[in-house]
Amino acid sequence: MRVAKYADGESCIVYDIDVKRILTMLRDNGLAALQDPMGIDGYIYPCKTEAFKQDALSKLNTAATRAEKAREATNANDIKTAFDWWKLLYNDQFPNYYL
Repeated sequence: MRVAKYADGESCIVYDIDVKRILTMLRDNGLAALQDPMGIDGYIYPCKTEAFKQDALSKLNTAATRAEKAREATNANDIKTAFDWWKLLYNDQFPNYYL
């Protein structure tokens, strides 16, 4: 729901920028609970237990860091390195750099 709210506020989505922003936003808010938009249950929690939440936060931190590194490489015009970081982020399911 946070991602949908984020996207609703954007006039366009530029994936390499917005993926980084979304991951960073989620990390920085610590996967906080959300108010139930239907008002049925009060809050919606991100994980069943605190241990699961800590594991998710650790993985989210890794993902956000990889997206940040990819953006830094892109900004430095090091596209091959950016591709390498995106490939790490997407568990080797990102296209290879081919120039």
